[in-house]
Amino acid sequence: MTPPNPFPNAFMDDTLHMPSGRRRSHRGLARGRLYLVLIFLVLFAFNLVNYLFTPYYEKQDLLLHEVPIGIVMTSLLVGVWFRQFWARYLLAFVALFRVVASCIILPSLAEMILSNWAIALGMLIGPILYALVTWAVLGLPSIRRLVSRRYD
Repeated sequence: MTPPNPFPNAFMDDTLHMPSGRRRSHRGLARGRLYLVLIFLVLFAFNLVNYLFTPYYEKQDLLLHEVPIGIVMTSLLVGVWFRQFWARYLLAFVALFRVVASCIILPSLAEMILSNWAIALGMLIGPILYALVTWAVLGLPSIRRLVSRRYD
């Protein structure tokens, strides 16, 4: 006679145990990952539109600045996806640094900004977009829950 299984449906259970004794579904982490995908798509679309509307003679300079930042932001988003808590703070720092750098650079590019409405729109929306990314990474509860050790 076989002893009873002390963990019935252990492999079928899709919940996480919380310190308070409550149970939370793994599906709750999916919302945080959905936000990460949305952040990636918005940043990619912004950089693509920026590139398409940049004059030909400025495209190389734009690529020299945007490609490394894009690689860093994407790798940090992947780090948050895989629940590395340090990646969330570094991602927020890079996005906040991008906001400050954009605000410092804007006055020096005034003549280029005034020459083309698309460039002006991109230069003005950029700091706002990165500020929103910083807020999302630090403020959204589902992203905080995604990297929290309490839900392991």
